[in-house]
Amino acid sequence: MRILLVQLADIGDLVLTTPALHALRHALPAAHLTLLTSAHAARILAPGLVDECLTLDRRATNSSLAFFAPRTLRRVLALRQTPFDAIVFFHHFTLALGTLKFALLAWASGAPRRLGLDNGKGWFLSESLPDEGFGARHQAQYWLDLVGLLGADSTPARAHVATDGGVLPIAVTTRKRIVLHSGSGGYSPARRWLPEYFAAVADALHDRYDAQIVLVGTPEDGTDAVRVRMTSQPVDLTGKTTLTQLADVLRSADLFIGADSGVMHLAAAVRTPTIALFGSSNARAWGAWSPQGAVALLQSNVLCSPCSYVAHSIGARNGCAARTCMKTLTPAQVLAAADALLAEQPAPEPPPPAAPPRRANCAFLGVGHHALTLAEWQQACEEAVASAHPQLFVLSNHRLLLMQRRHSILKTLLGRVHVLLPCDGGLWWAANWQHTELPERITRPQAAAALLAHAAAKGWRVCLLGKYAPRAQRLLGEVLPALNVVYADDAPDSPKHEDALAAAVAQARPDLVLAGWDVGRDALWLARNAPRLHAKLLVGIGDTLITLADATPQPPTWAQEWGVDGLVGVLQQPRLWRVLWDAPRFVWHVLTDRNKCYAETVG
Repeated sequence: MRILLVQLADIGDLVLTTPALHALRHALPAAHLTLLTSAHAARILAPGLVDECLTLDRRATNSSLAFFAPRTLRRVLALRQTPFDAIVFFHHFTLALGTLKFALLAWASGAPRRLGLDNGKGWFLSESLPDEGFGARHQAQYWLDLVGLLGADSTPARAHVATDGGVLPIAVTTRKRIVLHSGSGGYSPARRWLPEYFAAVADALHDRYDAQIVLVGTPEDGTDAVRVRMTSQPVDLTGKTTLTQLADVLRSADLFIGADSGVMHLAAAVRTPTIALFGSSNARAWGAWSPQGAVALLQSNVLCSPCSYVAHSIGARNGCAARTCMKTLTPAQVLAAADALLAEQPAPEPPPPAAPPRRANCAFLGVGHHALTLAEWQQACEEAVASAHPQLFVLSNHRLLLMQRRHSILKTLLGRVHVLLPCDGGLWWAANWQHTELPERITRPQAAAALLAHAAAKGWRVCLLGKYAPRAQRLLGEVLPALNVVYADDAPDSPKHEDALAAAVAQARPDLVLAGWDVGRDALWLARNAPRLHAKLLVGIGDTLITLADATPQPPTWAQEWGVDGLVGVLQQPRLWRVLWDAPRFVWHVLTDRNKCYAETVG
């Protein structure tokens, strides 16, 4: 039996495939296993896992378009000369061009049995398992389950990688050896931890344990930035090891610390106690795989994390410009985990996850919403302030829903918002278009005013953020004398100001934070800073802050009653006439979207 195994991704992906390769080798010892992989990853393949290894160059495996270059196509079509009995794809079929690439491989192999995960795009497969999305299972477990279709054991098992047999490029030492990798591979620099954090941890571990600190990686991994910030002297192996030599260095270590990368997966594969740092990437899918091994997985608990490889989408491969998620993983957390693993004790428990969102009861443009009355809205806010974890509420409108269609992080975030309240005429129209009645017609100014009135009655400490925040504070003080606004700041939501602004908010210790930047930007800022604001309720109100500051005229009552308050408001403000362009786009999507882009009951 000849089986072609396809894993064309990077080093870490091949490491996570080796448990499945080992299980298949054990189940079918007489089968001829051929692995098609990338040339740079093939070097970590342990001897004996496969009978033959075919490789493609890095450009052809990293780019689906480059895969169709004539030289690569000739190699692929040459597979027809020795037809296979089965082909196994260790991939998710995410992008259209990538799916076409794998379909071509299936045809070229001539295999009657074509196995893979099916997310609705596996039309060329003969046998499949349901693709439940990234993180529904660990990648290694997905591939173990997949080879189970060929009779292999799907029980979680360790990875197998090649080494140099223990020949180290550094001298043997009796001191504790701690290896640090500051990179994250070339695929996504957004996964990297801060160099100053690495340096602080390295110096602390050197002082506490007289440890030998070893820096590994390539010159592109930012090792220099770590080394120059250290006060102790590390052993710098940057660019000085092959992959197999690196595996031996990692195996000789007492501890490894690094972010999501192939090096992290290599460390876990050789059973080195591992601290894995995750921010934008999906730890449920790509966490350090070491069954029964010592692993501390530290994941940022910002509300927008992870933002890449979520559900069936690649998402935001490069994260956001602020990259706040990795900043919230502190050196103190890493040192606590390091102390535990070096003492051969269980790693400290991770912080509790965010509270789950409420169950949506309607949807617009495929995004679940929470249609509430004004009284229910106030009650939900009160329950959030009394909860143990921060909760994010957002006042939704048609512009927000249009924005999320082209902003992958916002799209992911809106599925995690605890309450997404429909609050404008466009959504009200969409609901009525399909004869779906919302419990109450609420505008964003009404929702914000009701919340602030409730905050004043309850004595909550309130923080206002946005361009007109100080002016809104003065005017609200006249209307609601009992409202306790402890902090108001008109700083922009840019990454340059983010750390200082978050620190100032945290120092004020508010119960409620209202952010009034432009549509969508308020929700994103609150989501990525939620853990460090020390507030229980975070509400994104968008440009409603302008209304609270009385910087724009209020639409007349008749406009609100007829559901055209947004249109009248724009006409009263020439600088916002561009918003008119969004209205016909929203109507078009409501009328044509195949996912029923209107208010509908969510089952």
